Amino acid sequence: MPTSRPAPATNHRSLSASRRGFSITELLVVIFVIALIIAITVPALSSARASAKRTETSQLLSTLASGVAQFRLDENRQPGYFSVQDMGHSENATEGFSGMQNIMLEMLGGIVPDNTPAGANIISVGPRSGNASKVKVDRNQINLAQPGGRKLYWASLGSKVFERADENGLPVDISTVRRLGFTPGNASPTGNQQIREIVDAFGSPVLAWAADDSIRTPVTSVDDFARIDSDSQPIRSRYYWNSNAAFLANGVQVGVQAKLQYEAPPDSGIIRSMISQQRTAVDRQRTLTGLLGNPGSPLNPTDTTITNILPSAPLASVTFHAAGRDGYYLGIANAGAKQAGPSGAPILDYGKVLRDKLVEKFDDVVQAAN
Repeated sequence: MPTSRPAPATNHRSLSASRRGFSITELLVVIFVIALIIAITVPALSSARASAKRTETSQLLSTLASGVAQFRLDENRQPGYFSVQDMGHSENATEGFSGMQNIMLEMLGGIVPDNTPAGANIISVGPRSGNASKVKVDRNQINLAQPGGRKLYWASLGSKVFERADENGLPVDISTVRRLGFTPGNASPTGNQQIREIVDAFGSPVLAWAADDSIRTPVTSVDDFARIDSDSQPIRSRYYWNSNAAFLANGVQVGVQAKLQYEAPPDSGIIRSMISQQRTAVDRQRTLTGLLGNPGSPLNPTDTTITNILPSAPLASVTFHAAGRDGYYLGIANAGAKQAGPSGAPILDYGKVLRDKLVEKFDDVVQAAN
């Protein structure tokens, strides 16, 4: 009979070793590698997206500037239904009619006769209180074919034109993302809060700073170049902060990020923007000289006192200003603000801008329309 062979012994230790999972050490190594890859990749992707949006914003502002330049050629004046003085009036600090809206009335149309019957889309807008100081606009006619074949200079903007309130003219809900100039608790929005705005690629309204081209008196002080309001007649200035108070005033949530240019207590109580209403009037005026002064026309350029160096001319008839990635107009966390000093309350003096090119060190995008 054949000799039976014993069954081969099973190597239980080998089978057990082949069946076991990862050890804690191996899992930790894998997790560390994945975390490292994410840590390297995510910021790079975020930076790339931000760079692309900045480029898109620059292109948008160039389009706006080209339209203004063409308007000046056609009309022999800068666009803006209301005068620079009207836009700078103290009433506009609360009326909230923006410099961009004023220009849009002529660049995108929508104005209708004063006797147009009231309707859901017929609104009165303007920088002063009282209907006598306003103009009627049909929201449905903005950016559409205009009576008499009037040219639409920014007709290509399309989706860059947004409402500051919802489609029914009511203030946007706090949970939505279309907050361009929303003040919490404002249950009865004005017509100025219902008319449209133009936003940058980051979702913040683009500011339009219009200069008073009619002034011929020389600049001898900061007041001659930039003031908060235009009420001090006959003294006039090139620019007025009130023309953009709609987005720089306290308590206004700006853009899709709902950024407050000044966060009042019980929040952080921090001034986020160098031109926020919470800054002193003098600080805002001095910062506007640095932002809007023509770098090619300095007064007293050799003066050793930096504040004595002033611009003799505006940067442009209209200057477009986008907040950029952080959603703050001249945000104090930017490198330009940190170099401007003093700490916590930086001022963008014109002389500092000439010396250190500070405007280029903000994530804001600024475009002159000559």
